[in-house]
Amino acid sequence: MMDYSRNWIFDQEKLRNASLTIIGAGEITNYLLLYAAGLGIGKCRVISDEHDGKGLLNKKDGYNVLNLEEKLKRINKDLNVEAVPLKIEPYLVDDTDVLIDATNDDQSKILAEKIFDNSKIKLFASASAGESYATVKFATGYSFKQYENDTQGSFPSAIIAAVIMDEVRKVVCPVENEERIEGVDYGLCVPQRFKDNSSLGKVWLYKPNVLICGAGGIGTYVALNLALNGVGFDVFDGDKIESHNLNRQLLYYDKVGEYKVNVLKQRLEEISCCQINAVKKYIDEDVMLRRYDVAICCADNWEARKVMNNYAVWRGVPLINAGVTAYTAYAEAYIPGVNRCLDCRYDLDELKLLKPQSCAEVQEANIVMNNALIGSLVAGEVLSGNLSFLANKFSYNSKLGKRRFSSVKNTYRRVKCKCTK
Repeated sequence: MMDYSRNWIFDQEKLRNASLTIIGAGEITNYLLLYAAGLGIGKCRVISDEHDGKGLLNKKDGYNVLNLEEKLKRINKDLNVEAVPLKIEPYLVDDTDVLIDATNDDQSKILAEKIFDNSKIKLFASASAGESYATVKFATGYSFKQYENDTQGSFPSAIIAAVIMDEVRKVVCPVENEERIEGVDYGLCVPQRFKDNSSLGKVWLYKPNVLICGAGGIGTYVALNLALNGVGFDVFDGDKIESHNLNRQLLYYDKVGEYKVNVLKQRLEEISCCQINAVKKYIDEDVMLRRYDVAICCADNWEARKVMNNYAVWRGVPLINAGVTAYTAYAEAYIPGVNRCLDCRYDLDELKLLKPQSCAEVQEANIVMNNALIGSLVAGEVLSGNLSFLANKFSYNSKLGKRRFSSVKNTYRRVKCKCTK
């Protein structure tokens, strides 16, 4: 049984009684199914006659949807996953709450819209992705022709799927004081990232030497998206997998009690060919002896952030810091010579005393979509080779509508610091 204890802010029975139908078996669908497994959506139907063996969860011959069904039943045995290796037909979706067309096929979307318009389905979503951009609309009448023949990239698919699943959850299991959204555009080449991406540009992906601190909710999605784009890394974490991790750290199924970094390395090497160095200990000052191009802190405590900040300042390398709450997520970067470090912003020594506990000790709600969205966004920024978007603090608030994405200028508490010398 999946442990849903960190989903406690939601009515798990409503999620268990919900039904979701997805058209397509590409990367967006792969991520949607992962998130559905973490949320505990009771019934998931996937319709596609593709058999190209592509996708995060699909690395075998045969119909993609059948492979996805097999993998999802391993990740969450509670799920009723139904694979339909056919083209979409109206009778296949007459009992679903939500219909999502996750293909890059404009004709498929037109047909899906017609089915939705003549049904009692509660929510329709149409989504597509390219290598570094993605779009979702929660209404009919939009064209997706610009995505025809594009390959769905890992991190844009992960980001847009997280937005979709947030809206799915709002329909099948609403909570107070939350807003809906009509659609989202994401583009790595767009300065604001979540603005109109109609001028789709080519992004040449960078392959740096990366340090990741933390193999939890955010860290797994950073690592996953780097690995799927051929970027290796060193990952530090001394934690072992616990059952309450599994609702968001979905790569760790069937591995409770084992070290997170070891399982992460094993699972990612099954689907990518990059070099991963798993270090099963908490980050400490010994990291000063190592050289990296960029450091990423996905830890859930301020002591680890202090160590990572000291490393970044001493080595003169960029540091990305990311975190989540039940409904929000954020990411920010210290970029030497551009802005000031985390210690200048937060006074890390003071926070170590005020907030010493990790999320393993404080039983806060922790939801898969926030972790996936911010971890995948961070991976995309690293792959871009330009961290200027995170020079200010980027925030995501899933309860808001149009204002859910924001960027706020940093404020500093210190006048003097080693990072300014």
